[in-house]
Amino acid sequence: MTKYIRQGRDWFAADSAPDFKELLPVGTYLLNHNQAQGYYLSEVEGFRMPAKTYGKEIGRHNRIITTFLSRPAGTGVILAGEKGAGKTLLSKRVSIELAAQHGIPTIIINAPHCGDEFNQFIQSITQPALVILDEFEKVYGRDAQNSLLTVLDGTMQSKKLFIVAINDVSKMNQYMLNRPGRFFYVFNYAGVSEDAIREFLEDNLNDKTRIDSVVAYTQLFRNFTFDMLSAVVEEMNRYDEPVREVLKYINVSTQFGGGDFYEVIDIVFKKLDDENLGWDADSIKERKSARAFNDGGFYNPLQDEVSQIVFHRCKNSKGEIESDYEYHRVTPDDIVKMEKGGYITFDTEDLTMRIGKKPREEPKPIHGFLD
Repeated sequence: MTKYIRQGRDWFAADSAPDFKELLPVGTYLLNHNQAQGYYLSEVEGFRMPAKTYGKEIGRHNRIITTFLSRPAGTGVILAGEKGAGKTLLSKRVSIELAAQHGIPTIIINAPHCGDEFNQFIQSITQPALVILDEFEKVYGRDAQNSLLTVLDGTMQSKKLFIVAINDVSKMNQYMLNRPGRFFYVFNYAGVSEDAIREFLEDNLNDKTRIDSVVAYTQLFRNFTFDMLSAVVEEMNRYDEPVREVLKYINVSTQFGGGDFYEVIDIVFKKLDDENLGWDADSIKERKSARAFNDGGFYNPLQDEVSQIVFHRCKNSKGEIESDYEYHRVTPDDIVKMEKGGYITFDTEDLTMRIGKKPREEPKPIHGFLD
């Protein structure tokens, strides 16, 4: 049985020693390695939760802990999604609860440790433990991830809970996905919910009259995180500016990912005559649909100017109704309304145009024997 000896804040595994501990004391440890001593653990400050948390995702800690404690061996959990979306907060909550309620220590891995010596050290920790690997794809490359497969198998005699936080799940080893024996859970973080955003703004934004406008702008992003929200609120409070103004300067933009594709919902012309009888919503000419916005390309509402093709009905020389088109330019300065769900209304000298995020195509359900 592995025993532990302490030297200052460092703990070393040993078969026997004059002054040893049979169990690693409850606490938070960083895994280290050097040529002379091999692997050892260093005490670090334990995790702390903020005074208040937002969003329901943090409640997942109960499910993770209950499942881990009820299973005979190891359990793996993948937390996938944007940085600042709450993955680290969930890891902290699990660590704090396991320590306080079950006397289980936490081990943090922030270097690409792997190989036989690493596997043996992790196995030598026979007591239950939480092992956290944050920003997984930045720490472990493809080859290093391959070397981790054995230790993550869930077949080790020692009982471990592995929590892996990763920003881009596509960079994870294919043999880790769809392998419940290695990772039992995958929790995806797709951004902060509207309810959580509103609650945060009520608590932290000085000018409460601007809450609706902030919420509307967050809808433009596919994944809007608490890091982004905190920065926006900080800048709005500092300069007493609206959200649109502060987004011109801070490092939060759909240009860097998270934006979307849009389609035209409605167009109302301000002047109608025989040459323009109104929007032709169903027209298609030269492979261009009347509802395609920005020619079907990616659109950044905060920066892009769009020369939008607009189809309209008109009368020809014989008095017959036909379709024609012209281009109308819309810019961020023409935005007069932003709504929940990412709907945007432009108002120009000639027309009012409303667009919305193009619905994503969802996989078709398989009916029959799975029902």
